[in-house]
Amino acid sequence: MADRYAGANPIGVTADPKRGRLPSKLMPPKSRKRIDTDRYKRLVETSNDLIWSVDAQGRFTFVNDAAALRIYGYTADEMLGRPFAELMSADQAEKDLKAFESIKAGNRAFNYRTVHLRKDGSPVHLSFNAVVDLSPSGEVLGTTGTGTDVSDLVRYAAELEYQAFHDSLTGLPNRTLFADRLTQALARARRHQEPIAVLYADLDHLKRVNDTLGHTVGDLLLKQAALRFRSTVREEDTVARFGGDEFVILLSRVKNGSVAARVAEKLVARMNEPMEVGGHTLRVTTSVGVSSWPTDGDDAETLLKNADNALYQAKDQGRNTYRMFAPAMNERIQRRLSLEQSLVRAIATAQFSLVYQAQHDLRSPRVVGYEALLRWNHESLGDIPPATFVPLAEETRLIESIGDWVLGRALMDARRFPKDARLAVNVSAIQLRDVKFPARVAKLLSAHDFPAQRLELELTESATIADDESIISVLFELRRMGVRIAVDDFGTGYASLSYLRRLSVDMVKIDKSFIAGVGESPADSAIVLGIMGMAHGLNLLALAEGVETEAQRDFLEVAGCDIAQGYLLGRPLPIDDLGL
Repeated sequence: MADRYAGANPIGVTADPKRGRLPSKLMPPKSRKRIDTDRYKRLVETSNDLIWSVDAQGRFTFVNDAAALRIYGYTADEMLGRPFAELMSADQAEKDLKAFESIKAGNRAFNYRTVHLRKDGSPVHLSFNAVVDLSPSGEVLGTTGTGTDVSDLVRYAAELEYQAFHDSLTGLPNRTLFADRLTQALARARRHQEPIAVLYADLDHLKRVNDTLGHTVGDLLLKQAALRFRSTVREEDTVARFGGDEFVILLSRVKNGSVAARVAEKLVARMNEPMEVGGHTLRVTTSVGVSSWPTDGDDAETLLKNADNALYQAKDQGRNTYRMFAPAMNERIQRRLSLEQSLVRAIATAQFSLVYQAQHDLRSPRVVGYEALLRWNHESLGDIPPATFVPLAEETRLIESIGDWVLGRALMDARRFPKDARLAVNVSAIQLRDVKFPARVAKLLSAHDFPAQRLELELTESATIADDESIISVLFELRRMGVRIAVDDFGTGYASLSYLRRLSVDMVKIDKSFIAGVGESPADSAIVLGIMGMAHGLNLLALAEGVETEAQRDFLEVAGCDIAQGYLLGRPLPIDDLGL
């Protein structure tokens, strides 16, 4: 080891004797020199940085052993005499050689970053600082310098960059990276006149999975969905996650709109396949909206907006499908946004009101209950039917606050009902998925001193309700409290004996579309008789909606229907007009 330090100081550092054990005046010159040399040797050998010298031919003449072993995996003896170029990685060799060429051009001090190869072939990122050794005549004698291993810094910077441009859950590009790729794709598309397409997709009813099985299962589902989206498109296409259940796909170089339509169709079909997630077999469908350049927009923002508009159209038309953008969609979306904003204002400014329709016992003339019906008088559009605004309220989750207002107001009004009359109130599946809903109902019942047995909550017939464990548990809790449960619009949705048994309901309401044909349409008459037979077989009450003629009432009385409501028996009226 000592011979590597013989002669001139290899790192070119001037000794500082001031920190020696004896004042420099008391030290003999030889002792002072020996102490300085020993100090430099310890400093060099214990340094974490590589300290090196190469001759004019680029061969190592000195390296510190500890750093060489740590950084390269070579001992100092193995590196002495080895050409510096042997450590260069193939893709960095040109950069390294240019750095050394700068020496010959007279740049005496230089620094740069590069990638070298360790003894085992793995890369190491290095930052070099070097000084050229020149003879008095200007001839290059060699180079002396230091090298710092910056692999951890490079790796950390790469991780930060990855996190900045990728979704942490799925590993897909995020909104920022997608925007950059879309901008580049548009530039290429304009240059080569090659159409591109943007597909906006989201998962149908992901919230139901999160609410019933937990967010851990929901996250696993999102990961599998990401893999399915990625495997359905080409390698050159981009699949990004914008957050939540929103995925956006960029298709480059599509010949025409039919190509994008076929891809959208494949995505819908692929997501229709069941998947095993966290020990559960799930089927979560997707809705997709498609826009294309140049027909549907010339810039990134417009393409994304129009793909999103087409997605809304796909969802409005039943979900589990795709729609291609059409200009008419923008008008519908604008109307929808305007209505949504009006709905928010309606809640804040008390534009809603309730009317009540009587429910009559067909075996006696008495009224057994009143159904609360929501009305919205818009400030400029006038009366807006529930069929128009309730679906929007459900989709925007405004139904929760609206539903709480309806129940509270109805319970307050119901204190004026006869003591044996029931109050019927419609509830949304979204309200029933809230585990806190029974507690809110109990609080309102207590606040208005209204018996739970006289409250009847009506839910729309739906397969999703019967299969949703969170709703089932909420309904059982409401039943435990004494609240009655009715199935509204029965016969128009998912009708089965297992549905009624699983929900453990008290009453079915036969949809008015069937009642309109009784006595005239054999098919409608048979359906009504079948529903009543099913209800009575399960010891449930049957209520007929939309009774408007004496003939309909007579048919229902003979058939054994329990309760009826409709214009023949009483129109919906405000509480003050019921004559109570």
